[in-house]
Amino acid sequence: MTEKPSLVVKSENETGLNTHFLDTKTKEVITRGDLAKRINKGEYPDYHVAKVSGRNIIKSNPDGNKKNNLD
Repeated sequence: MTEKPSLVVKSENETGLNTHFLDTKTKEVITRGDLAKRINKGEYPDYHVAKVSGRNIIKSNPDGNKKNNLD
């Protein structure tokens, strides 16, 4: 069984918007825009993209486990 990719917030801007994410499987740091494109292509099935104030916001799919939400 292969390990599913998991994302961790790597950095955010001065307003608290998450700007860079770490893929814990590949160790790759990905920008919010690039990650949104990859999620929409199905590369990260446990996450989705929400449009908020015209911006792509990365969210983990709800599963009832607060320990694995993006912070």
